[in-house]
Amino acid sequence: MFRFTTSTCLLLFSFISLPQTAQAANFGFVRWPGYLDMPIIAAMLMTGLSFVLLKTQMPKGAKDFVSVPKDERSVMLKASAFLMLVSFVVCLGMIFVGMGLQRAVE
Repeated sequence: MFRFTTSTCLLLFSFISLPQTAQAANFGFVRWPGYLDMPIIAAMLMTGLSFVLLKTQMPKGAKDFVSVPKDERSVMLKASAFLMLVSFVVCLGMIFVGMGLQRAVE
């Protein structure tokens, strides 16, 4: 389930970044404001980091997430959820800071 969720998030982020890439290649997609680029990159990095942390924290001999003992599994899930929450807050903060900087430039 976690792999599916992570893959879905990364796929969604890649589709979100497609208009920016297409605009750079002159395909005529709508370009969003520049302050949305960094939060998307940060979200992708944090999602990948949480996946790597979850994989590295699995006990030796555990073939998949279900074979991990229940108490260790809950700790791993809480750490991963906390990292996702931090990434969400960082992304929102970056968007608001970017909006403020954009208005200051104008």
